[in-house]
Amino acid sequence: MLAVGMKDRAIAPDTQIADFSAIWPGRPIIKIPNAGHFSQEDAPDTVIALIELFIGCT
Repeated sequence: MLAVGMKDRAIAPDTQIADFSAIWPGRPIIKIPNAGHFSQEDAPDTVIALIELFIGCT
């Protein structure tokens, strides 16, 4: 699973998504619209929910 902050200015979101998809095709990609490079700081509730979801699915 990739959770990507769409306002990331350190690593372009399109680059992150393309690289992730090339390595793990078909895996979930979650775009967090109002988060930057440190998504855990910008959208902590969303990131926590995604971690819980990921753990529950593995």
